[in-house]
Amino acid sequence: MLFIHPFREGNGRTARTLAKLMARKQGHEGLNFDKIDKKVFTQYVSAVQAVADKDHSKMENIIKLLF
Repeated sequence: MLFIHPFREGNGRTARTLAKLMARKQGHEGLNFDKIDKKVFTQYVSAVQAVADKDHSKMENIIKLLF
């Protein structure tokens, strides 16, 4: 599956900034991306692929972990 990225460099940084802003807008302190280790990153990749199939549950679990 191919995903189009809007920027040549910095897609991850841009996505993290957007996620932090969205969390703050909903009244949360933000997201702690330091919690992402190798295992969680593998789960994150799986979650991204699941979202492409309209299954948001895995990504919801990743986001809950980051609070």
